[in-house]
Amino acid sequence: SYMHDSILDLATDFVKNTAAPIFLSGKAGTGKTTFLKTVLPTCGKKYIVVAPTGVAAINAGGVTIHSMFGLPTKSFIPENDAVDPNLANNPFMLSSHFKYPRAKREVLRELELLVIDEVSMVRMDIMDAIDLALRSVRRNPEPFGGVQPLFIGDLFQLAPVVKDDEGRLLSKYYEGKYFFDSRVYKQMKTVHIELETIYRQQDKRFVGILNNIRQATFDRDDYDALMQHYQPDFVPDEPGFVTLTTHNAKADEMNEKELNRLSGELHFMNASVNKEFPENMYPTDSTLRLKQGAQVMFIKNDTSGDRLYFNGKIGLVTAIERGSLDVTFPENGETIKVKPETWENVRYALNKAGDKLEEDVLGTFTQFPLRLAWAITIHKSQGLTFDRAMIDAGSSFAPGQVYVALSRCRSMDGLVLKSEITGRSIQLDYKVVEFCSAKPGKAQLYDRLWIEKQAYAKTRLLKVYNFEESLKAVEEWYSDLKETDTELSRNLAETAGEMVSVLKQVEEVAFRFRLEIHRIFPRNFEDETQVNLLSQRVSSAADYFAGELFKGWLAPLSTLCNDLAIKSKAKKHFERASTLLERAWTVLNNTYEVQLNGEPLYKGNRRVHRVEAVKVADKAAKKQKGESVRTTFDLYREGRSLEEIAEMRGMTVGTIEGHLGILVAEGSINIEELMDSASIEVIEKALDTVEEPSLSGIKAHLGDEYSYGMIRWVVKAREHATTAK
Repeated sequence: SYMHDSILDLATDFVKNTAAPIFLSGKAGTGKTTFLKTVLPTCGKKYIVVAPTGVAAINAGGVTIHSMFGLPTKSFIPENDAVDPNLANNPFMLSSHFKYPRAKREVLRELELLVIDEVSMVRMDIMDAIDLALRSVRRNPEPFGGVQPLFIGDLFQLAPVVKDDEGRLLSKYYEGKYFFDSRVYKQMKTVHIELETIYRQQDKRFVGILNNIRQATFDRDDYDALMQHYQPDFVPDEPGFVTLTTHNAKADEMNEKELNRLSGELHFMNASVNKEFPENMYPTDSTLRLKQGAQVMFIKNDTSGDRLYFNGKIGLVTAIERGSLDVTFPENGETIKVKPETWENVRYALNKAGDKLEEDVLGTFTQFPLRLAWAITIHKSQGLTFDRAMIDAGSSFAPGQVYVALSRCRSMDGLVLKSEITGRSIQLDYKVVEFCSAKPGKAQLYDRLWIEKQAYAKTRLLKVYNFEESLKAVEEWYSDLKETDTELSRNLAETAGEMVSVLKQVEEVAFRFRLEIHRIFPRNFEDETQVNLLSQRVSSAADYFAGELFKGWLAPLSTLCNDLAIKSKAKKHFERASTLLERAWTVLNNTYEVQLNGEPLYKGNRRVHRVEAVKVADKAAKKQKGESVRTTFDLYREGRSLEEIAEMRGMTVGTIEGHLGILVAEGSINIEELMDSASIEVIEKALDTVEEPSLSGIKAHLGDEYSYGMIRWVVKAREHATTAK
């Protein structure tokens, strides 16, 4: 029952159902990005995605490592030795950077899965710095502070950059520069899973050559096969060829030259940058310079769902209008309209109920998803696919660059080498070859998956029936209430105190139940007797805990929130109580929703849904009320009298007055449209002179000339005036 259809499914199972550290590697074109975009959102864990560079982070839909963990750009040495502060930090110096704002602290404490994309470019000391950050903010001495890491990347692609002076310093502490040379990596038993199916190249001979380059088994036959594509003087006679080169300056120069050769008018397309979006994260130029006939490359997948283009697809600009461009694809002559796309610079935040991490958008960058593409650097081509490429590699090669360049091509048919590929330009780092050859076989992976799944299922179960965190949250609330001495907080403190004692009792019972889980947890998920025993115990426990929590925590809290919602000057209290209420719902639902190996363990009949329905209905009623007020507003704007509106809507005049009061409070209607200024003054004076003003008191003071509705309007107008300031 444990066999999976593909390595991808196996990797998915590891991410969803274990807490094991995972390194997901794979050759170019095996779907690592797809994994990021499709598997993670459904994994059911609180996760964040970080990447070493701004552009990699934007492409992965995450944030940079340095911004997430507040790391300085210096090196990090893992011991508290004396060090030149201009060059590096030691743990003691670095920990002063971990005074995170509350929102970030919450995110890091609640985090379950940390995804590091493009991990081939992450240096070993940065890994140890992340580890230190998480251990300290989570107050947890385990690797990464107990967060499950998922490393994604291909070590045969771009390597980390270490400058000479940094290298001299770091070599005292580390054997190498890769992420697996970090101390934290050596403390974990990371599961190395390699994705194998290549979706990019279907050409068997080409796949073989790429493999041999990867494993340093590149031989004479491979060399001869590649050299058939060596054409130093090649000039393309058709569009769609991209030149891959080693340096930015070279690529820019080629693009510039080709753009100048076109005769048409030069158009400037400016990006719109909104709020925070740092320049080093711009996915393309903030000003695109285009002419009709320019060769461009898409730098984003089509998000409209039509999949008309993908990251790396080449086309020609055939028409330029204000808000759109026409791009024609050379391979089939098809033309599409291209509109600007928006990239988001995000920050992670914990949602109200504390059960999900959500992305807050800090800023956006909107621009046509294109860049000039007669030439591009190998570095920027990481992750792209080309049908036709000219590779101008020369001799200036870092290890992995030949492989990155060649593996961008879909097949050998579209490949032209502008310079020879020699054994010297295929330098391989033997550390990487050695590290990757030690990866486990399939059978080993299945054994490990089994053990990890069991451990994870047990941990999850124990966590659901652990109410210490909830107790702590209610106790904090209780002690905060006791510190403020107002009648309202005294009353609230009494209720909170009762909740504390209920939760204490519940947690005592839960502690004993957790010991029982340890005792009866099945050694084998296939053993029906063991699984049934656990299921019976969990079902009766869930009923007991849900019942107690509901009676002593959720129901009283719910009533309290409804009372606070309509009290004046109780906004802070209401917010605090409703955050706790969200938490109570989450905790309560979790007691029922426990699973073992994908199967629900709870077999009873959930009794606590009724109130959930009431809560939702309450929200719906609020929404309808909002819509109802709008309808009144529209009729009022048409010039109808209050009596007419009331009759048309089958409501009392009092209700309609109430609607208008809401509109006055939010500033949609000016009170002087509703009544003359003399009446307003009379009511205002009464509000200021009557002692202990209440609606009925003011009404008695003013007599029958002024309705309750009018008094309310003046009060609402005052509210609006104070909030508008």
